[in-house]
Amino acid sequence: MKKLKFFLSLTMMLLISCSPTIMRVSLNPEVPEDIKATTIPFKVALFMDSKIENYHFTKHLTKELSDLDYNIGQATSSLFLEAFMNCSRGVVLIKDKHEEKAKNADIILKPEIVSFSETHPPVLTIGKYTADITYRITIFNKNGKVILEKNYTGHGFAKGERTHNPGDNYAKPVEIAMKNALKKIINDLKRLNLK
Repeated sequence: MKKLKFFLSLTMMLLISCSPTIMRVSLNPEVPEDIKATTIPFKVALFMDSKIENYHFTKHLTKELSDLDYNIGQATSSLFLEAFMNCSRGVVLIKDKHEEKAKNADIILKPEIVSFSETHPPVLTIGKYTADITYRITIFNKNGKVILEKNYTGHGFAKGERTHNPGDNYAKPVEIAMKNALKKIINDLKRLNLK
């Protein structure tokens, strides 16, 4: 009986020590200066439902015996909100397009994450890190009619650096990709005609 308990304890310890760790990649994209300098002549209701806010991308790293976890949804929500606070005539955050506070907006903008991918070197810190993100943007007018529905893709690239936090190398290209997609969205909004 003692041998069985010892064997079970040893097996559990081995399983626990071999289970993957999770590297949570912290994303904090800042609004680019050229977006801050842009003016969009609309009041925007930013429609962020739970599907986008809770969007995570996870990937298993076989060599490192760990998992990457990108909280892309919350980073997207923060980036879009800050961008429209800087470049529009006003912004409100809504969870449903029929909310009362959406009535004062000129447009309702609903982003969705269509796809995300990333690549990284086999050896941490050395080589290039890339990321691609595609957002589907749906814009509704005051009457709820869809006036724009389009996909926007951003690409990001960064060279790996020696750092105390290896997650920084994974985050940089993702943040760049998000900002590049947002620039394309803002450029189309500048030309949007509500009439």
